[in-house]
Amino acid sequence: MSAAQPPETKRRMNFRVRDPRFTDGAAPKLNLTIVYLDRGDTSLSLDYDATGPEAAEKKKAQDTTRKAGEIQLGNTGEIRRQTFTLEGARFGKGVKPDRADFTLTPAKPLDLIIFGVYLQAEKSSQNKP
Repeated sequence: MSAAQPPETKRRMNFRVRDPRFTDGAAPKLNLTIVYLDRGDTSLSLDYDATGPEAAEKKKAQDTTRKAGEIQLGNTGEIRRQTFTLEGARFGKGVKPDRADFTLTPAKPLDLIIFGVYLQAEKSSQNKP
């Protein structure tokens, strides 16, 4: 007789943003940098709560997330950083059911070490000389 296997769950890291410089659409374009230990042989998907036409369509289905991109781990053992540009981020309210403003989801389970997550508003090109 074999023991019943528990149902597979989707592991992810959920993040909430509380800084008013980045909430409620205060910055239309953001750079989000993740500093991590490159260990494992999978990918990590970054999704965030967004506004805009495609998010408005999804909102009818209660899903306003937008995919920012992926980090491909190479198992180098090095500390790496990757920056994503987020357009129309709508931080501060979060996406149901976890109320996360952005999530990092591995394609398969792994022990992930994150050293830092940094947000910076992208400067408008109108302000450049």
